[in-house]
Amino acid sequence: MAARTIEEALAASGGAGAGDGDGGDEVGPVDGLFRALVMGTRAVQSYPTRDGDFEYHAAFDEFKDRTAAQSERVAGLLQSLLAGVTSESLDDDQAAGLRDMAGEGEDVGTYEQVADALDGMLEAAAFALDEAKGDRSNVATAVAEGALGGRAHGRSAAAVEVADAGAGGGLGRSGQRPQDGFADRVDNSRGVFVPRLTEKPNAIEPLRDYAALAAEAEAAYEAAAEAGEDVPVPTLPHPYEAEISSLVYADWMTARREPAPFAPLDDTPVTWVDTPAALDQLVAALDREDVRELAIDLENHSLHSFQGFVCLMQLSTRDADWLVDTIALRAHLGVLNHVFTNPNVVKVLHGCDHDVRWLQRDFGLYLVNVFDTGQATRVLRYERYSLAFLLKKFCDVDANKAYQLADWRIRPLSREMMKYAREDTHYLLGIYDRLVNELLDRGARERVNLLDSTLARSKERSQYVYAKFPEWTPSAHEALMTRLGFDAGTPASKVRVFAALYEWRDRVAREVDESTGVVLPQLALKKLATEVPTNTDALMRACHPIPPYVRTRAHEVVETIVRASAGEGVGAAGGRSGAA
Repeated sequence: MAARTIEEALAASGGAGAGDGDGGDEVGPVDGLFRALVMGTRAVQSYPTRDGDFEYHAAFDEFKDRTAAQSERVAGLLQSLLAGVTSESLDDDQAAGLRDMAGEGEDVGTYEQVADALDGMLEAAAFALDEAKGDRSNVATAVAEGALGGRAHGRSAAAVEVADAGAGGGLGRSGQRPQDGFADRVDNSRGVFVPRLTEKPNAIEPLRDYAALAAEAEAAYEAAAEAGEDVPVPTLPHPYEAEISSLVYADWMTARREPAPFAPLDDTPVTWVDTPAALDQLVAALDREDVRELAIDLENHSLHSFQGFVCLMQLSTRDADWLVDTIALRAHLGVLNHVFTNPNVVKVLHGCDHDVRWLQRDFGLYLVNVFDTGQATRVLRYERYSLAFLLKKFCDVDANKAYQLADWRIRPLSREMMKYAREDTHYLLGIYDRLVNELLDRGARERVNLLDSTLARSKERSQYVYAKFPEWTPSAHEALMTRLGFDAGTPASKVRVFAALYEWRDRVAREVDESTGVVLPQLALKKLATEVPTNTDALMRACHPIPPYVRTRAHEVVETIVRASAGEGVGAAGGRSGAA
């Protein structure tokens, strides 16, 4: 089948997707919440940090006065919120402590308690919604330090949850998850990540025997573990380390250029790529001598998956855009390495730290010759570093960043989601031109090579190596125990129960390919470790609402608790096999 235009793809799917309807330009409550969350997140990310330039800004009275006023306002809002917290969504001690904080007007310092409170309430709401829908297969839980995408990737757990609940699309109702249909079984084991490369185009050095390297690394790790060393899982060398290290930039890359005007989206051809034949046409279109730059972006899903997976890839040249269905083509995308590792083609991304790793994880794709526009904004000391800021600054485009939080597993994608996805790469090459010119011009004035600095930062990121996340170590539970308020006075039996349940949820999450926070949310984990239920009735009473995986494996959970409380099988928590 030939590649299809977006209009043809929408028509073939039976409509324009979830985004089209009779509502016109009305903003519904979920859209409004999306926008509020995005605006708040954007404001927080633009604020000077303690390890950045906060101290510099704090020297100015106007900054100090505005910061103090906003701090009082935020503290007041939080205290009003916490005053209404009940023990329905939190454990009794937590709820009482938060109400005391609000009642006494205590200064909310780290906001850790606030985050836990919101997590608990969202957790309860999510489970209640699933109960009301009769839907226990798609556990839309809000929280979890393990609900990935969340804080670890720069978004709040609450924002991720709202996106999952509001996106629709029928994934949960059908019970069919994309990863259940992957031709390649997802490797969630606790072992070394082995690169997925089967060939190495554009090679200076030949492809190594990564199976042998992995076996050696695993043996060394096992020996260290048996010796009682709590060491991280090793990573293998980057397959393109030699090619990236020896990269020499062409003269045209480091010279001023005449930026072309930005072409409107409607005037640029866009193609939906979801078949091997369409992918071959895409590769042929990119593998031309006149294609010297390629803009790349990815949309990832991590809430209902242990490691996460890429759902969509956006690509743009100077005159065309492509949206690649990476769910449908997951097993075929290795052919893109011919372009992605070509040192004569500049790969332009914005904030590529995660993208570099995700490409390795899911498709065995690597990037040689990268320009990261996010790093350019830092070198140029812009007031904001986001792509949304660059789109507004250079293109006068207001990106609807609410779709950062959307569920990109949904098929068909709505027209609005497709538009958002295109905007992430469509304008990026024109922005790249303008950033290069500014780096050269400002560098000349300041007598420092700012372009070299940007290229060095970009090269460093292209050398990142994927490691399985969340990582497993036998002592991984200790940091979460501290966060949840367990201290040195906690009885040893409760520490053992917490460690055993932490290991159980990690093992089950790997087995079923879910996030750890969906399998056993952190507040439920704390509750069980505190109350130590020794039969299924007590388990159901202690953990409300009961997480579906705990409900279906209740006897297994109780046995884990009883054995750990009695000190039996304590060493088993350090096992590394997990799920294959």
